Amino acid sequence: MITAAVMPFRIGLRQPIATAKGTIGHREGLFVTLSDGDHTGWGEAAPLPGWPGGTLPAVRDALAGWADVVNGGDGDVRALADLPIARAAIDMARADLRARQDGVVLAAALSPAAGSTVAVNALVDAASPTALEASVRAAAEHGIGTFKMKVAAQAIAVEVERVQQLRALIGPAAAIRLDANGGWSATDAENALAGMASSDIEFIEEPTADPAEWARVRSRRGVAVAADETLAHHPDAVSDVLAVADVVVLKVPLVGGV
Repeated sequence: MITAAVMPFRIGLRQPIATAKGTIGHREGLFVTLSDGDHTGWGEAAPLPGWPGGTLPAVRDALAGWADVVNGGDGDVRALADLPIARAAIDMARADLRARQDGVVLAAALSPAAGSTVAVNALVDAASPTALEASVRAAAEHGIGTFKMKVAAQAIAVEVERVQQLRALIGPAAAIRLDANGGWSATDAENALAGMASSDIEFIEEPTADPAEWARVRSRRGVAVAADETLAHHPDAVSDVLAVADVVVLKVPLVGGV
């Protein structure tokens, strides 16, 4: 017999993260478990206020209804259709449970060709020159060679200086990725990227809120553009977004699961 549970969590961040949509000081969400009595599979749902995928109250209610059904009740699961974050948590718990039952790690269960390691980027703290230097040093100590900075959260001139400082700290070989979370206008994006031109940016995520403007930013500044949350905000216009994006960032919670 399979049983389900939903458990809330709240974790404070050591350093708040400033984004174009506000400062994030903690993460709050829900752990989802599926158990067969011997093995337990885990999933997670951690929606952010103002971001796509569903609000925390809506996700909590939908997952509670789903758990009730799994446990033999008559809960309502209809809301899951509009909440990819909730569906992804369930999908991950199911996949994790199957992997544990088979005695393999989840990556191997998803793909026999899965590697044992994966390259990651470090999100650096751009709040001040001192904070930036400390976060770069910490990431470099772990062998990370790609660095991501949130932009469109401070004045353009300040962020240009931070990006230039970042390049000086990491040297010419490491990669720099920027994420504006749609917070710039097209003109702001052009001006900011012009000031950052000498810093060799790998790509900029979501430079403006309107993907129709991305081609203009890309052509005038020669910086690759990445699509991220726009894909979740506009699921019916994916082909239009892909036509103006060089890179696609796929988040499992926002696409509804593995």
